[in-house]
Amino acid sequence: METGESPIPGKRYIVERERADGLREATVKTLFKDDEGKFWLLPESNDPRHQQPIDLSGGDNDIVRIVGRVTFSVQRET
Repeated sequence: METGESPIPGKRYIVERERADGLREATVKTLFKDDEGKFWLLPESNDPRHQQPIDLSGGDNDIVRIVGRVTFSVQRET
């Protein structure tokens, strides 16, 4: 990230993930640090296909980049 700020667990980040097959996606995830000190990206999806945590170290030959931190969001009331 341009600011040089270290990622903070509990904050939401814009994440770019590039898979080994070339597929690239950008999403918003919450950063989580487990009891062993390992960082994970937690999805906030309601879709069961997209609810698995993502290993920040980029397992499965994926490249994972944090490209920005979410500082403000607006949600419509339902």
